[in-house]
Amino acid sequence: MSVDKLLKNNKTKSKSSLTSSKIVSSSFLLNLVIFLILSAIFFPLGIGFLIYKLYRRGKKPLPSSNPRGNNAIVPGHQTQISLLNQFYIPEPTRSLLWITDENTSKMSSPMSPKISINMNDGTIKTDFGRNFYGEPSLIWTGLSIEPNNELETQPMYFPSYSTLSPKHRYQYLNWLKDVTQETNLSYVFLYYYGLERHMLVGDYDKSVDEILRLLQYHNKGSFKGYATSALIAASAYKKRPDIAEKAPVLLQETTNESLILRKLAGKSLSAKDIISLSSRVGYSNKRYIKLYPDLFEKELQKMIYNYETDEGNILDLVNISNLPKRSNIFFANLSLPDKIRTIEIPDLISDPEFGRILRELLSKTHKKIKILQKNKKTS
Repeated sequence: MSVDKLLKNNKTKSKSSLTSSKIVSSSFLLNLVIFLILSAIFFPLGIGFLIYKLYRRGKKPLPSSNPRGNNAIVPGHQTQISLLNQFYIPEPTRSLLWITDENTSKMSSPMSPKISINMNDGTIKTDFGRNFYGEPSLIWTGLSIEPNNELETQPMYFPSYSTLSPKHRYQYLNWLKDVTQETNLSYVFLYYYGLERHMLVGDYDKSVDEILRLLQYHNKGSFKGYATSALIAASAYKKRPDIAEKAPVLLQETTNESLILRKLAGKSLSAKDIISLSSRVGYSNKRYIKLYPDLFEKELQKMIYNYETDEGNILDLVNISNLPKRSNIFFANLSLPDKIRTIEIPDLISDPEFGRILRELLSKTHKKIKILQKNKKTS
């Protein structure tokens, strides 16, 4: 083949190759443009969808230890039974709870009175006896609950289930599964409010047992004072001295209510009791009580024994039916009518005969200690 022909063939091939390269380049550019356009449209959507899924995943509550799931805590779908089952609240706690499926629009403050208007004559009637829907411990199944694992540590004064946050409601209901476990004392008070209602207008025996159980595990702060006073007052008012057998510690108090309860239970006063009551019955000569406390208590106990051997139980000698009554509010639940929260109990400590007997015993003991100390010096 000649050189000219070879060169001619090479030129033809070069032109063909260039044409082919241009076609490939154009096709590649077209595909690239289409890819970029589609990416610009769908890539943000894909990223947005991914972010949305991650967000939804983060909003889901932690898996519940309850195998039934969390369906029962969706507001508006739970009932009394489903809510109690959701948290596995056992007896006796279960039957002592106040719970309602009523519409939450009926909720009211524990302090709010009921006001009714007669449309016929225009009269307005105000009932300051409160109403049941103001009960602070009343569990409203229609209120939302939010599962969480963080226990609130700050006190919540005058707690009410309806005003708790969804997280706090969950914590409270979760604690009710075992009321002996440590918790925020505000939750103990909230449950206790309902027990007070039972003690006065509901199941007295079960509520007393439950309050005693709470005192066993939460015997601290102001709760101890409120619960002890209420137990003594309610039992004295209802003439139920059998509580002394369940909780002898209640008889260690020297309040007027405790003395009434002791009288009903047929219990006697100890030397420590009389020394504690000395100022309240008008005895002021406490020199030997301070100088020789152990000896004074020992000799006073002998005096009590001798006196009761001859005269009978000191408390039995007091006729409480003739005593003036003293009204006091002993209960913390503000939703209870004042006429129920206020109990009238005979004022035993103010009885003249009771005071005379105690002063006489203290005075005789004082003289006995004086003689003993004098003999001790001369011997």
